Amino acid sequence: MTKIIMNGCNGKMGQVITRLVSEDNECEIVAGFDVNDSIENTYPVFTNPDEFTGDADVIIDFSHPSALTTVLNYCKKRKLPVILATTGYTDEQKKEFTEASKEIPVFFCKYESWYQSYHCSCKESYKTA
Repeated sequence: MTKIIMNGCNGKMGQVITRLVSEDNECEIVAGFDVNDSIENTYPVFTNPDEFTGDADVIIDFSHPSALTTVLNYCKKRKLPVILATTGYTDEQKKEFTEASKEIPVFFCKYESWYQSYHCSCKESYKTA
C-alpha cells in the first residue's frame, strides 16, 4: 500500500484528495501537513512537518506556493518523492524544484490532471521504489 503525506490537507483540494484516496484500496494518507489543524481527519495533521517521523512513500503538495521550500527541504531530508499540484509558482520557484529534482523525484503537474497523472505514471514507481 502506498503511504501518502498530504501537504495542504485541510484546504479545498486537500479534502477532495483525502476523499479520493479513502476510496482507493491501494493507498492511504498517513499524515497531513497544514497551517490549519482545526479540521478533523482520519490521519494526524501537523502544522510543523518535522513533527511527523512515521513512514511514507510520497508527498502530495496541494498547498500554497509559499510552502514550496519547506516541502522540498522535508522531502530532500527524508528522500521522499513529491507530487507538486499547487498552482501559481514563480519562475524562480520552478527553478527551485527543478534543482531539487537532482536529489529526489519531483513530479510537477497541472491542477486538472494531478490524480490521473498520479494513477497513470507514479503509483507503480512508488510501489517498487
